Formats: sequence, structure tokens, C-alpha cells
Amino acid sequence: MRNTSTSINAEADGATENETLTSSYAIRNVKARKCVRPYRARTHTENPVILYPRRKWKCITWRFLPVGENAYRLQNLYTEMTLQPQHAPEPGTPMWQQPLTEKSGPVWEFLLQPDGQYEIRLQGTALYLTISSESTNTPIVLDWHRGTSDQRWELFEQHPRR
Repeated sequence: MRNTSTSINAEADGATENETLTSSYAIRNVKARKCVRPYRARTHTENPVILYPRRKWKCITWRFLPVGENAYRLQNLYTEMTLQPQHAPEPGTPMWQQPLTEKSGPVWEFLLQPDGQYEIRLQGTALYLTISSESTNTPIVLDWHRGTSDQRWELFEQHPRR
């Protein structure tokens, strides 16, 4: 779901699987109702990427940089880094932040579901962005597809000042 302040049904909003996301968004997990964010908004490399309650802060907002159909590199507005697996992708691999360049960094496929939510797959793998727990400050990890709410995400367009 894409949103600025309240939930919008993607079908009613005209979203299709081929729509290109070209703004900045908070990425919120459906089950935990918390967002993807660098731990404590630290700006150094190898900082864990975790769950945190939604705020209109730059550290919770990600710029979507299109690289193909439904495929994006993500750049955190505050740290200007991306999220990527800590090591070779496999189930349970936690995410951390790394510098992003125009031609490098992981590509994430945002797979629009009929209900307007997304499943987010690391391109070139069969692994999906997944919460490890519903608690604040817990890691975001990769896992095999389960089709459950711990792998479902909503997008909230936001343009924070801080």
C-alpha cells in the first residue's frame, strides 16, 4: 500500500504490477506495523537494519532508485546508504547498511500483491525481506518465501524535513 497518511487500496489508487515507484517511502511490515530503519540512525557502514515504529523521519524514509521493472536500489534519506545482506544471502541473513553507488548495491524486487501490499525479494535469489520478531530494534533478515504477514510490506510516501 502506498500512502501519505492513511491506507489506500492500491487497486483504487491505480497501482499495477508495472508501476514505477519514484518517490521516497517508509517501508512498514504488515504484521509488526513497524518500519525498516538503520539501528539508532547511525551513519556508519555495517550498522544493522532493524524494525522501528513509523515516524516521519529521514532515517525511516527510503528513496527508491529504479533499475528495472519493479526493481530498485534503496537509499536511506538520512544515512544515504543502502541495506544489504551482511554476508552471502541465505535464510536468516541479517541486513546492514553499506554505501550505495549508482552502479552497485543490491537490487530489491517489489512484488505488488492483489491487496496492495508488497513482498520484497532480493533480486537473483529466492529470498525475501522478513522480520525476525515483532519487537522494536530487532533485525530484518532474508528468508524463503512463506507468503505470511512477516514478509508483507506497505509503502507510505513521505518527505520528512528532519
